Amino acid sequence: MEETTVNSEDEISLIDLFAVLIRYRKFIVIFTLAVMVCSGVYLARPLLKAKSAPLKIESVQMKYTLRVENIEAAFVKQGSGFKDNASKTARNYFQNARLISRANKKFPSIEENTNLGESDYVALIESDVKAQKIYVPEAKPTDLPYEFDVILKVKKEKKEDAEKFFSALLEEVNEALFEVYRPQVDFVKNSTYAALDKILLSDSSIALSDSQKDSLKKLIEQEFQATLPVVQIADAVDVVDVVESVNKSSIIKKFIIVTFAAIFLSVFIAFALNAWANIKADQEAYGKLKAAWDAGK
Repeated sequence: MEETTVNSEDEISLIDLFAVLIRYRKFIVIFTLAVMVCSGVYLARPLLKAKSAPLKIESVQMKYTLRVENIEAAFVKQGSGFKDNASKTARNYFQNARLISRANKKFPSIEENTNLGESDYVALIESDVKAQKIYVPEAKPTDLPYEFDVILKVKKEKKEDAEKFFSALLEEVNEALFEVYRPQVDFVKNSTYAALDKILLSDSSIALSDSQKDSLKKLIEQEFQATLPVVQIADAVDVVDVVESVNKSSIIKKFIIVTFAAIFLSVFIAFALNAWANIKADQEAYGKLKAAWDAGK
């Protein structure tokens, strides 16, 4: 019976909680409104600045139209499948953070902070790719299925470096494609040589002189000649001025977050003030706290 009484006394009553909120309702409302007004004025500064000052062109959007062209003749003659795969692979490589980071370190354009470690720098470039500072738009049905666009957005003063950056990135992509497809070319070439030697050494009616054999091998070699680049710029660069606008939705989100934070903070302060008032009313508890405070000096 006594234990039940003690537990009931220790429980926090909801009525007591509501009573604290009601008692400090004016403080909660005034504190929240004050924070809302201050944060609203602070967050609205970009909007006020945009209205009072003319809009400035802060960045440029550069569009490159690329085409898969220099594929070994022997593969092209097999059909469009190889060229399709090369085009898809190239599209992916132009969004590969590791390749982009290599080119950007040579000519900083989409990211100026180049002092990070390798993994951190690649992670930073990945965030830039997600933010579409560089991206490949979705492919559209076209008469030229091996063409695709790459969009690059940079600061206006970085336009010249961006052109060098893209040339470096194009070189990185072509080298990566070459590494992927060169083994396939070598395999087919060696298989063709082996088949030719088998035919020439067999007891067939084919009789060729040494010069004819050499000529035939040279023709095969030409069919499998390694050519770079695989991807080339098909069209000139389109430069579109981009006016940096104020992100109103971002301002609204921040304002809502600050408002809710102010409400919770005001409630916390209200309970803290109420607790302090209760302690001061209890002379014994207040005396203990004051003695502890004095002892800590």
